[in-house]
Amino acid sequence: MKPKTKALLALVISFTLGVASGVLLTRLIWKPVFFMKHQDFWKEVREKLELTKDQQDRIDSLLCSSKRVIDEHKKAIIQVKDSVKKEIDKILTDKQRDALEQLLKELPTPKK
Repeated sequence: MKPKTKALLALVISFTLGVASGVLLTRLIWKPVFFMKHQDFWKEVREKLELTKDQQDRIDSLLCSSKRVIDEHKKAIIQVKDSVKKEIDKILTDKQRDALEQLLKELPTPKK
């Protein structure tokens, strides 16, 4: 295999692994903790830890502010991801680009 082909393959694999790890990270950590879509989870945490009202308020405030920070960075991350994808598309042939699109479609997506 030519060095150029190896480099391209490594780039595509790295990109795909990055997407997959991002999906996994979102599913396992960010969704339940920072986006607070799992109100039942936080209700259970409050009860099991026997949080005081002050502790609950302070934790809620931290979670809300962390969500804002994540949302701000999320836009930048999407822009970088899109930029990298465009650069990769310039390198690939039409057939390779189609194959990559299909692979990306097959990746699991986070539940909302």
